[in-house]
Amino acid sequence: MTNSSCSEEFSAFSLIVLTCLNGTSGLITVCGNLLVLMAIFRTPSLREASYVFISSLAAADLTIGLAMNPIYAAIVGLSITDSDHPLNVAEHYLWIHTVITTTFNLAGMSVEKYIAVIYPLHYPLVVTTRRAIVAVVAIWSLSMLFMCSRAFINKEQDIETLWIAHSVIAIAAPLCVIIVCHFYILKAISKQQRRINLQLNVLTLEQNARSQTRAKGAWTMIIVIFLTVVFWTPNIVMTVLNFFAEGDCAKRHIFRVWVWCASVAFISSAINPFVYSIRMRDFRTAIRKICSLPNNDTENVQVIAR
Repeated sequence: MTNSSCSEEFSAFSLIVLTCLNGTSGLITVCGNLLVLMAIFRTPSLREASYVFISSLAAADLTIGLAMNPIYAAIVGLSITDSDHPLNVAEHYLWIHTVITTTFNLAGMSVEKYIAVIYPLHYPLVVTTRRAIVAVVAIWSLSMLFMCSRAFINKEQDIETLWIAHSVIAIAAPLCVIIVCHFYILKAISKQQRRINLQLNVLTLEQNARSQTRAKGAWTMIIVIFLTVVFWTPNIVMTVLNFFAEGDCAKRHIFRVWVWCASVAFISSAINPFVYSIRMRDFRTAIRKICSLPNNDTENVQVIAR
């Protein structure tokens, strides 16, 4: 590699673009997810089990906007590549925390939608708000415990091993749960749609509406998960490459690319609130009330409990 590629400093182009990207993404993330949390808190109809996971994911996204984006802007601005620097150490802790809370909440949402679609009659008995809260508390407790493991790791090689273990536990395992759940969800939705098309005169309007609402909720989560996977995949690839890289020059080059990938990954946290607002009528109504905007939603279909 050339001397410029082995330099510890970011280029002027990277400095400007990454600072603007993290600043803009962080601002949108904070504003959007605050609206989501306010909508759930102030709207009684949104205090159901499914929205517990959405509020937990919004809280994790809010952490990214409040802490991760500013830290990455500072790392780029100060050209920090030393893993022992306080900002890099803080980034390590927060990275572990935010990734676990994000992926495990997505897995929890997937299981919740799986039960709603596959076992609709048992859903009210199995999935309750209290159980959802317990699951969310367990997710955040796990992230805190895993995050504390970083305090006992100081060697560079051990830190790299930590990232691989973190990728398996916090990304690969939840992703497997997500893929399996949504495979059966999509299969069930397709089967239900065919049944509805064949039995339009047999099923009641309420049954049709309920089935469509569950399907739409499942598709909303699929969109959120798909966007998360798309934005986070480059980051995961760079983490694996860093583990196998040899020499300081290669690691510094990978680190600079990784900062780009991480900054792009955080964009998903800014997009999620817009997905909720576009796909969920009750969210649109709640957010309009918070922002004191007129409700122009002309949908007349009654929102049925998910």
